[in-house]
Amino acid sequence: MRFSRADGAREGWKCSLEIEVIHVSVFDSEVGLSPPLFIQTAKQRAVYKDILASGRGDSFFIRTHFEYEKEAPQSLPFTRGEIFKVTDTLYDGKLGNWLAIRSDKDNQLREKGIIPNKSRAEQMSNVQNAARVASGNDRGDFWRLRGQRAAKKKDLRKSREDLTAVPVTTKFPAYERVVLREAGFRRPVVIFGPISDAVNEKLSTDMPDEFVIAKTEPKDAGSEKSSGVVRLNTIRKIIEQDLHALLDVTPKAVDTLNYTQWYPIVLFLNPDSKHGVKTMRNRLLPGSTRSARKLYEQSVKLRKTCSHLFTSTVELNPSNDAWYGSVKDSIQVQQDRAVWVCEGKVSRFTNTFHEL
Repeated sequence: MRFSRADGAREGWKCSLEIEVIHVSVFDSEVGLSPPLFIQTAKQRAVYKDILASGRGDSFFIRTHFEYEKEAPQSLPFTRGEIFKVTDTLYDGKLGNWLAIRSDKDNQLREKGIIPNKSRAEQMSNVQNAARVASGNDRGDFWRLRGQRAAKKKDLRKSREDLTAVPVTTKFPAYERVVLREAGFRRPVVIFGPISDAVNEKLSTDMPDEFVIAKTEPKDAGSEKSSGVVRLNTIRKIIEQDLHALLDVTPKAVDTLNYTQWYPIVLFLNPDSKHGVKTMRNRLLPGSTRSARKLYEQSVKLRKTCSHLFTSTVELNPSNDAWYGSVKDSIQVQQDRAVWVCEGKVSRFTNTFHEL
């Protein structure tokens, strides 16, 4: 069911029980009357029977983009990036909470409980994002990609590695309505971890018919000191060749890719120790001078602050190379799986020269 008010006001989300109650209860401050409502209905006997049987009239999925701690015994705490099926937006006949069921990574419905409604969620999300901005961690540097050569230049303000371990604010609303669909294209691949540079090179060399490293461009034309950026147009061209674009980008850029509905496959290579990182880098990149200790510490911070962006994690074992097979398998599994995508219009081909 959909409806709009006579004064032209419209609701961005599809109709829910909560929205119906809010619209009907809104009074015009000048005349003291609620504006007329125009209601469009359609016969859906199966849905009607389900509503009668369950006593509920809502059924849609959301992805969370903020963190929520338990407020009541029946509350469902969550972190960013979790999926819920909302079944009642007017829980217990009152505004303020939604009845929802948590979905696991295999898209199976598990726990049932209450979560904040859309209005409360937006308030909580705004507070959390403001705190991240106030901490000074959400700067334009998040957008910048640091190529391996560029990272060695002393005049760069920050290296890419320093930017991967800080909290990420987001353009998403607190709750994003989503549906489960096939991606329909070769998804970009982002690999985080202490040997991500080696893995990108190995994938592109071993399987050039599947993987291509997305080239970087100077942010400012003619400026050698400018750090490299990856443009969405570059990613689009690689995908049009039915290839995976391998991206060396920051977590902020991953959030942007999700927002523009490119839905990258994001693998996190989880190191076992500083010594393990040193052993693996000496074997894979014998000429590298990057600090194993710093790379390990950055990985630990990244796991704490940005795990909501990971689609899968691969455990690193310095004693053998079995992890490499796990990387390839994980990418294939994620590519074959349906993806929770925004219910709204696809926007990935707009502003294709936007930079990451």
